[in-house]
Amino acid sequence: RMNGLELLSNHQKDENMKKLPVAMLTSRGAEKHRKIATDLGAEAYLTKPYTEKDLMDVAQRLIEVNRANKEAELMVVNTKKTLHNHPSESEFKENPLILIIDDSVTVRELLSMTFKKSGYRVEQAKDGQEALDKLKEGLKCDIAFCDIEMPRMNGLELLANLQKDEKLSRLPVAMLTSRGAQKMRNIAANRGAKGYFVKPYVEETLLDAATRMMRGEMLIEHIDLDE
Repeated sequence: RMNGLELLSNHQKDENMKKLPVAMLTSRGAEKHRKIATDLGAEAYLTKPYTEKDLMDVAQRLIEVNRANKEAELMVVNTKKTLHNHPSESEFKENPLILIIDDSVTVRELLSMTFKKSGYRVEQAKDGQEALDKLKEGLKCDIAFCDIEMPRMNGLELLANLQKDEKLSRLPVAMLTSRGAQKMRNIAANRGAKGYFVKPYVEETLLDAATRMMRGEMLIEHIDLDE
């Protein structure tokens, strides 16, 4: 009688209903379906088969976002410009676009929610190869957060490929990974990474780092392990 996308469309027409965060859970994994759902207001998009932990993590984050939005409304706070001190619209012709690269759909969705609620536009890639393809096809993003361990092309391989292209090498890329060893930080720094963060992450730290890296700051350094 009414599919999920039709429900989302009707959901957005009601001022009270559209405040309820909706996540899509579907077997349709194509990018076009994800984009349609996002355009219609979906806060997250998960594909089957799923794990209970994935659902619980996304549900918890959606609840937190919803509560934060309600508190912001009550306090009449313009979260888009001031809550996380991200670049304002006066600094960009349009809100900055962030590319999130991770083979975990849960990580991608949680990061997407973090940045979307702070006014960013978000593009996702499931591994380094998909990210590289999108960038070479003309995707114009302002910053990228990238995992290291991914299929087809890992994060360090992506960094190496970006450095081969004069234009793509200017994209600020921060690694977001479970690999915390200084050796990995050194490799990432040598291949052009501008930042390095270890999971689990703190939202405020990533948001602040994104702002600083887009302004040209280097948040990673090579440390000689022989010293």
